[in-house]
Amino acid sequence: MIDLAPTDEQRQILDSVDRFAARHLPPDEQQRRDAAHDPPYHLLPVMAEMGLLALPFPARYGGLDGDWRTVALVQERLGYRAWMAGSLMNRALGFGGMSLMTYGTEKQRERLIPEIIAGRALFALALTEPEAGSDAAAIATRAERTGDGWRLTGRKTWCSDADRANFLVIVARSAPGSERREGLSMFLVPRDTAGLHMTELPKVGNNCLPSFDIGLDGVEVGAEALMGEEGAGFRHLGQTLRYSRSGLSAAAVGAARRRPGAGLRQGTRAVRPADRPVSGDRPPAGRHADARRPGQDEPSPSRLADRHRSRCRPPRRPGQGDRDRMPAIRHR
Repeated sequence: MIDLAPTDEQRQILDSVDRFAARHLPPDEQQRRDAAHDPPYHLLPVMAEMGLLALPFPARYGGLDGDWRTVALVQERLGYRAWMAGSLMNRALGFGGMSLMTYGTEKQRERLIPEIIAGRALFALALTEPEAGSDAAAIATRAERTGDGWRLTGRKTWCSDADRANFLVIVARSAPGSERREGLSMFLVPRDTAGLHMTELPKVGNNCLPSFDIGLDGVEVGAEALMGEEGAGFRHLGQTLRYSRSGLSAAAVGAARRRPGAGLRQGTRAVRPADRPVSGDRPPAGRHADARRPGQDEPSPSRLADRHRSRCRPPRRPGQGDRDRMPAIRHR
């Protein structure tokens, strides 16, 4: 049987995450920020100082040579303690760092991974389109060759944090006349590139994850903006989604474990008479029992599935096979 319990070193990291959330994002602060539509971007450098953003990267870029399972554990704990911080971490690592590590050029990695590790780079994935949804095979945004680069034209929507991102990872159709999975390519486009037009989309919640509609009106980029192999965008996008969804699912497991207890506490405050307790004061039992404390290690099916998935998906580096594993993390 695979032992999926955290190691002593990982427990120390998770304890640091608990202290970070208690100090910077206690529940009342999270509620205030959500109501004010005020994402905690200022915490990226704080997470960088803790070493969280260095976890999955090789030492040659300034990383800690950690494994993705440790990242998933941190994401789960952030999801439990402060979802908005876990979401920020996932966009830096899942959309940016792992895209660079799995199919970015060495020049792109050397330039940007140290920026991610330092908490100075945030990424947005521009995949969804009004007529295609998230069906990458139906992408209509075009990438046309110019004399010394590419011109991107089209529209993207529901792009998380696009306006505050330093870079957009954009999926576009680079082969004229291509259909479905063929002829797609990935592009790394700076946010301040001329021709990018953004409109924030109204939402009913999760206000610390703003979403945008993006118009690409003849966006001109150099040849160096191409990520990976021209025409292999569908395969490359799979790598981006592989890691970003793994991190997101870990955070979602943590958030789900928090909800029953948080709802119970809120309901108790709202209806409890001052002179007597109600049954809601007792710890939850039954199918919600494993949601009562974040420090518990007894696994639910969702936690086991998420941790097993993270164990089976180490970041691949140039020349590295699917079954290779990254060395254990060094505690900072």
